[in-house]
Amino acid sequence: FHFFQNHRQKLKVLVKQRAADRKVNFEWAKNNFEKLDEHRAAEIAAKEFEELKNSLQNGEIGPVETVRAFQRKAFEATEKTNCVCLFIQDAMETAQQLEDLAKDPAYQKPPLFGVPVSIKESIHVKNMDSTLGYSQNINKPSESNSLSVDQLIRLGAIPFVHTNLPIALLSYGCSNPVYGTTSNPLDTSRVPGGSSGGESALVALGGSVLGIGTDVGGSIRTPASFCGIAGFKSSSDRSPQLGKTASIPGRQLLLSVEGPLAKNIDVCTEYLRLKWNDAVLFEKDVYLPPVRFQESQYTSKEPLRIGFYTNDGYQRASPAYERAVKETVDVLKFEVPQPDHMYSIFCAGATADGGHFLMNSLANDYRHEFVLAMRAKHLDAIVCPSFGCPPPHHGVPNKLLSASSYTALYNLIDFAAGTVPVTVHKQEDEIELRKMKTEDSWDRKIVSESKNCDGLPVAVQIAAPPFREEMCLRLLKEVETKIGLYRRRH
Repeated sequence: FHFFQNHRQKLKVLVKQRAADRKVNFEWAKNNFEKLDEHRAAEIAAKEFEELKNSLQNGEIGPVETVRAFQRKAFEATEKTNCVCLFIQDAMETAQQLEDLAKDPAYQKPPLFGVPVSIKESIHVKNMDSTLGYSQNINKPSESNSLSVDQLIRLGAIPFVHTNLPIALLSYGCSNPVYGTTSNPLDTSRVPGGSSGGESALVALGGSVLGIGTDVGGSIRTPASFCGIAGFKSSSDRSPQLGKTASIPGRQLLLSVEGPLAKNIDVCTEYLRLKWNDAVLFEKDVYLPPVRFQESQYTSKEPLRIGFYTNDGYQRASPAYERAVKETVDVLKFEVPQPDHMYSIFCAGATADGGHFLMNSLANDYRHEFVLAMRAKHLDAIVCPSFGCPPPHHGVPNKLLSASSYTALYNLIDFAAGTVPVTVHKQEDEIELRKMKTEDSWDRKIVSESKNCDGLPVAVQIAAPPFREEMCLRLLKEVETKIGLYRRRH
């Protein structure tokens, strides 16, 4: 008993120390970004990804002032939502090195030269802790960068902040004892999604033009949909696994996949194009299939056969999400095979050792069954709700796990999947909500959390088989271009 009591006390001391260190870190960032004129900072931070990239390439702006501009914007975002864990102090040294290199006329700027990029706290950045929300991981800085962070730096980008996540990465809320709770920027009484919730909140508020998150059950797609931005996860075979730290070690059934979050799907696509066309990545991780970005898939005009469903048979989605899908497609209906069976396998795989022969066998059987069902209807891809309801209020996610079935499915069968916002919650959805039949406590919670949501974004999800990522991105772009919220806002 005394051992546990002493251990708990030590953890409390660590958390208190981290709070003090964080305050110093934020003061450092504030002192740094205040060196740049506020008007100039606003001008730089207002640039969209492509414009920012071009301005850095042609020398209109420099890496140092760009990092400072986005530090200011990220500082403002975290004041509202608590989305930033810590500012990465090495970012200023990296920015200065890039500026010095650019003074040489012979220097060829890499494609992401000087672009500040935000990184989820679970992804290793040299000299930074990756606590995963566990207080026992405080003061254990990473000795090296993850492959993805190394690649970003090689491409010229500057990792400049670590963003918040839920403890153990197993919630679509975003709270932990080390850094506290992150809120949705569109309604701070609600969650931003998880586990990449810090990323989605920061990107939505303009504090980052490109964020890198991870997804094991919807952890990129759910936050993106809750905050009205785009998010994408590939199948696991196109994401480096070497040297990664899992929230639950030994879990092989559900592999974490790194992916982008951004204001629009074009930015996600550009990042993935650079990522998969980088030959060095495949040299660093010899287990990663050397599949380059399939431009022919992405640019193809060949008609595709798209299936859709508004109810996965496990948890009915709220009326707004059903409407979003219906507004997106007018194509073949697709029924998810054995939804109860699917979700039970997912839940077991998310928590179990992952080496359990039975669970792997069941998952493989289900994957085979799902693919056969798609082939029987000659489907190339599927459109469905991105979630079961709007972003719930704080404290609700653990009572409403069923709503995540729409994203969890595509981790279980290891499909590529992405989300883009296409509409907002409207008064008509509240009227339909009153007609919704509730069969259990989860249905009732869906109804209660879907009230008073006018104006909150509603996204659709598009999924495709492994190694059809570029086709999936093509479809997401088509949807975003025709009815996406991003296009209507711009």
